[in-house]
Amino acid sequence: MAKIILYEDLDFGGKKLELTKNVSDLSEFNFNDVISSIKVESGNWIIFDDEKFSGPSYRLTPGKYPNPQSWGGKDDELSSVKLDV
Repeated sequence: MAKIILYEDLDFGGKKLELTKNVSDLSEFNFNDVISSIKVESGNWIIFDDEKFSGPSYRLTPGKYPNPQSWGGKDDELSSVKLDV
């Protein structure tokens, strides 16, 4: 099963949200525009700056992304995520 963990703070600190499925609007989890670091435990994911899988996007493979620069994005910008199949 694919899994991504989103963190509120840099270097995997603060609140976290673990996901195993697509989420078109992270505000459902009070996690919209607050993400500063990410761990991709399994699967390939696409993260989006805007809701409904729109706006600038970034493809992430398994690994650790301690800050937005590590995936090429900006701090506190992400609003949706989906599995890259």
